[in-house]
Amino acid sequence: MTEKINYINSLTGLLSDQFIENSHSIGQLIYWHKCSGDHIQVREHEQLRWLLINDTLQSVIDLNNPDLLLFPHLLYLDKHWQALKPPQKVLELGLGGGAIRNYLQHKYPKAQITSVEKNADIIDCYTQFFSSNKNEQLLCADAQQILESVQNIDWIIL
Repeated sequence: MTEKINYINSLTGLLSDQFIENSHSIGQLIYWHKCSGDHIQVREHEQLRWLLINDTLQSVIDLNNPDLLLFPHLLYLDKHWQALKPPQKVLELGLGGGAIRNYLQHKYPKAQITSVEKNADIIDCYTQFFSSNKNEQLLCADAQQILESVQNIDWIIL
């Protein structure tokens, strides 16, 4: 009989250390792409889906609740965001699997959220496996160039 492993801590609702340490080898591989020496993976186990770049965990979503923040550092940021005036315009630099983007879209539905990602393969991966909204502002560009031209942004998240 195989033992069921809980990858989400039942007390905190956050990812377990075991999940984070072994994310490159657990679950089912549902996407793999190699480009310019980098390899992108999307893996899935039960309600979790995650993105790895070169075996480094980038982003995790709960398929049943894609707006949940599952990493401790994101909950820390959320605590600070809640103390701020709700944003009208947000610029996210680096998309990954879109966990922050999904959360912000749910928490601040009136905000205009633009995500900048320099790797078109990551944008494609996000759109195919992580996005729940098809009317998104996703830019394939270098963040430095975008930062030189943006105006009236309430929050910049990287």
